[in-house]
Parts: sequence; C-alpha cells; structure tokens
Amino acid sequence: MSRGKDKEKVFQIKWKTDLPYRYSMGKLSVQFFKELKENKKLHGSKCPKCGKVYFPPRAVCADCMVEMTRLIELYDTGTLVGFTVVNYPFVDPQTGGLRPFPYGYGLFKLDGVDTYTMHFIDEVDHTKLRVGMRVKAVFKEEREGNLGDILYYEIIKEEPKPKKVEKMVEDIEEKVFRGRIKVPYKHVAGAYVEKFITEIGKNNKIMGVKCPKCGKVYVPPKMICFNCFEKMDEWVEVSNQGSVKGFTVVTHSTPVMPLEPPFAYALITLDGSNTEIVHIIKESDPKKLKLGMRVEAVFKDKPRKRITDIEYFRPI
Repeated sequence: MSRGKDKEKVFQIKWKTDLPYRYSMGKLSVQFFKELKENKKLHGSKCPKCGKVYFPPRAVCADCMVEMTRLIELYDTGTLVGFTVVNYPFVDPQTGGLRPFPYGYGLFKLDGVDTYTMHFIDEVDHTKLRVGMRVKAVFKEEREGNLGDILYYEIIKEEPKPKKVEKMVEDIEEKVFRGRIKVPYKHVAGAYVEKFITEIGKNNKIMGVKCPKCGKVYVPPKMICFNCFEKMDEWVEVSNQGSVKGFTVVTHSTPVMPLEPPFAYALITLDGSNTEIVHIIKESDPKKLKLGMRVEAVFKDKPRKRITDIEYFRPI
C-alpha cells in the first residue's frame, strides 16, 4: 500500500466569511473618486498651515492636526521608492478568490506630493525594477469610483513634473461607501478537534481531555496540559450544562450574525470541566443574564461538523 493511502485524512474546517461594510468617505473623498471616475484625474489635499500635500486626500493634516479643505489636481506620474514581486496566491478580498500571481506591487511618490501611496505595477521581474524609476498611472476603461479604477502603474521614461495649480473643493454632500470583504479560509483543526466536534454532532455529547498528572479537564480539548505540560489522551464526557463565568450582550444586527440580536457571547464552564468554552446564550431579555446563571446546550438537528452544532446555550 502506498504512503498516501496509509496516511489518515487531516480534518480541515473550510469557511468563507463575507463581511458587508459601510464607510463614510467625507467630502474630499467624494470629489476625489468623482474626478477619478469621470475624468481620470488624480487629486490630493493640501494643509493650509504647513503646505503638505497628501495623496490620496485626507481631511486632517497628520502633522498640524489642521482641517484640509483644498484639493490639488495632480499629475498621474511619480517615482518608485520601493517595490516587491508577489509570488504567493493571496486571497482577493473583493472576489474571495485567489489573486493571479506573480504580480508587482510598489510604493510611489507622485509628482508634487509629500506622502507615499501603494499600488500594482506592470512588471513581475524584480531584476528589471529599481528604486527611482518613473511610473505613470494606467486607468480602467470602465471605472466605478474607487482606487481599483487605477489598474496599475506602468514604468516610463520621463522627468518629474512640477506641482499643479490648486483648486477649491465644491460644496459636496458626504457619501457612504458600501462594499464587501470576502475571506475564505481553511483551518487544519487536527484529530482532537475532529473527535470533539464529531461527538457533538453525531451523539450530542461534549467531550474533554483529562491531564494524567493534575487531573484538569479541558473543554475544548487540548493536546498538552497548560499547567503540567503533560500530553493528554484520556477522553471524558462532561455535562451539557454549566455556569456562566462572563458574557457580553450583542444588540447590533449584521448579516453575518449567527442569531438575531439580542443575544450574548459567554464564557461557560461546563459541569465536569475546569476550563471555559465560548459560545452563544439565547435570551430575549438580556437583563436576565447574570454571572453564575445555569445554562444548557441546545444541539442542532442537522449537524455540519462545526462548533455551531451546539446551536446555542439556553438558561435553565
């Protein structure tokens, strides 16, 4: 039999987190993205006290703590001051998929700007890149009004340009930017977690491991005792009831919440265990929650081999 067939299958937990968010951009950013989308123009903000120019624009000068209300139209050219070539398939948070690689990523200083910005570059051979090279922004044909409208910066050969003439920001309403961050992940949980979760889903049993030296019972199970540094391989069943050692009440609803608020996340010590497990307490009236209260696990009818096969704990 081959080595591949002899090996046990490693227990992995796969999940994709999809986090919607809202971000209030402010007046300067509204104008910045409007010009980027409609006119393929870059703008920065200028401090009225020290004269420092920021790109992308900021509302407050980091040095003077003075509000900035002036935009400066910038050239789309600059100088490369640092770079790297990525040869690893990182997850693209906009799509949730793996970003094609290799790709170049650079640190730039645009002409007439006092700060740095980072973006993609159109070169994947690091031997062809060097600090001080000139770059120029390449824009998407179909733009959406975000930094992704700058497709990448290309390497060019030309001299730096002077600052552009300032212009005042128009009276623009603030805007809220909405987006989503998609983060898939794969966690190699190991044999102890696999047994722990399997017993919950298959038999509605909560199992822990016991230290052979000090007798401490760990739930969730650990391979090594934190007190004695002894390996633990004695499995013991603990009760599905326990006491609340601490909690926090969730009142704000988001699409990624496991339950509709209000509910609580709590530290629970199960009877027969010496450690705490973090889980949900379902209680319609948060004022009834208190330290030391007794709770009981409620198991899902259709387990998915997740810790959420314990759907929640309820007061008893």
